[in-house]
Amino acid sequence: MPKQQGSLLIELSLVLAVLLVLGTGLSAWLKHTAEQQKAENLAYLMLTVQQGVQRYIDTYATQLLHASSSETLLPGGQAWRPTIADLIQAQFLAPEVQGGDHITIYIEPAGCGPDACHIEALIVYDAPLLLDKGGVDLAATAQWLTKTQGKGYVVYEHSPQWLTGAARRLANPSFHMTHALAVGSVALVATTDNAESAYLRLKERRNPDFQADVDIAGALRVEQDIHTQGLLFLAPLAQPEAPCTEEGALSREHSRLFICEAGQWVQVAKNALTDPLTIKAFFEVVLEMTHPPLPLYQGGYYGLSAGARRAPVCWLANPLVGTCACPPTSMGAMLIGTKSLPSYHSTSFLAEARTVSIYGCAKS
Repeated sequence: MPKQQGSLLIELSLVLAVLLVLGTGLSAWLKHTAEQQKAENLAYLMLTVQQGVQRYIDTYATQLLHASSSETLLPGGQAWRPTIADLIQAQFLAPEVQGGDHITIYIEPAGCGPDACHIEALIVYDAPLLLDKGGVDLAATAQWLTKTQGKGYVVYEHSPQWLTGAARRLANPSFHMTHALAVGSVALVATTDNAESAYLRLKERRNPDFQADVDIAGALRVEQDIHTQGLLFLAPLAQPEAPCTEEGALSREHSRLFICEAGQWVQVAKNALTDPLTIKAFFEVVLEMTHPPLPLYQGGYYGLSAGARRAPVCWLANPLVGTCACPPTSMGAMLIGTKSLPSYHSTSFLAEARTVSIYGCAKS
């Protein structure tokens, strides 16, 4: 019996030792996992704030560069030092954004290039990521950098005078800070200088060089010339002499081009035929009526077509009006003559006589 009791005690001791090791390991793993999750949550929070700050400086870049106007951009005159609450109130951040108590935002002009000046913002988390025993928590900062895609900055123990990033470092302090950031502090940068950005932003200065079709739901406004190597298509929105609102706008009505002038649609091509002799020659050629020639009418001509199967239609418009009518200054239309023309039907390929009545407009 004593030997059996001794064996049981040894086995129990081994089990307790294993449980102690497992418990210690599990506790360390849970703590490490919690620290990793904390670093990930911090990264997501700071990236969200960075996006809001980016929208803010993109929207107010011009005003921020002028001290006189920057004071009115946000409540309290903190245009260069906005808080999370300021950005939420100005709708650059969603109201649901929480946990920004330790985040400070610094904004300042960052110099001018050949095209324009740009602005940079530093988003700082001023609760350093440190180990319980002291020193920078390298595991937490590494996890944070991973979740920020390597775009973050860290103040390390070996170089406390710098905010060190993957491809750039910033002086510590910078951005007109009153004091240097503590070791273990992390930060993100937002800038209007988007030369290295893979995405298009507001007030983009780079040529996107689109390689496919582009669909735009709203209006397209261009401050300079439009060059096309293809065709320009216009919707048939214009009606002769109908009202229009956009002065200088171009549109068409079937095969005729119109421009908006003085509040109404005016045919563009009609200006090419304004001389009475030119109009007369044009109608003679189209109607093959050179023998005898048409009499000269100063108000132009038009032709109405009628057939056995169709009602009279405007077959040839008066270039001075754009329709089968006389100008307002004319005394009225006079029937000059008729011209019989063949009209073919696509279903039967038979021709029927179509009579075009030619009218002349006498000037008063």
